[in-house]
Amino acid sequence: MIPFLPPPQIEEAPFASAPRPFPGPGETLRSPDGRWLLVHVAAQQPEGQLKGAHLLLLMDLKGGGTSRLLSYNRHADACFSPDGRHLLVTDWSAADAASVRLYRLEGTPVRASLERWIGPLQRQAKSSSFQVLGWQDSKTFRLQWWGYGGEAEAKSFRKGLEVRLDDGVKEVYPREGEAAR
Repeated sequence: MIPFLPPPQIEEAPFASAPRPFPGPGETLRSPDGRWLLVHVAAQQPEGQLKGAHLLLLMDLKGGGTSRLLSYNRHADACFSPDGRHLLVTDWSAADAASVRLYRLEGTPVRASLERWIGPLQRQAKSSSFQVLGWQDSKTFRLQWWGYGGEAEAKSFRKGLEVRLDDGVKEVYPREGEAAR
């Protein structure tokens, strides 16, 4: 089991948009442009009819309608891009295991594949997880990636990644010459 470690401080400036935990205080999160409302709902249905104990629903406050984004058991973290056009969600399936989902929010919300950016990384490791750290700007977000495997099968790792929606991914920590915690 790889313990969760908070990311080292990379720079002084805070994220433009940081994740908010669900379930949590308020149980809702509004997009910066005011169009979308992310709502946590505790599952009320009889056991077996719903996969997960919680739901994240996305309400379109401008066009109407509600989309079911995620059914989950433990908890999730979510954050909108600063322009309100994208949503990132971390689904925590265990204390040391998480996956990330990206949604495009133009018209009807669409789940976008992260394969282009993180697929090659996942294939390098025997086991790995990703967590959203926040949006730097409307086109760039940061992830924490941890796991074990790869070249040194039993060795664990933890890295920070910067993902640009219109470009690629780069490692931002540990910096060259630094040891990962």
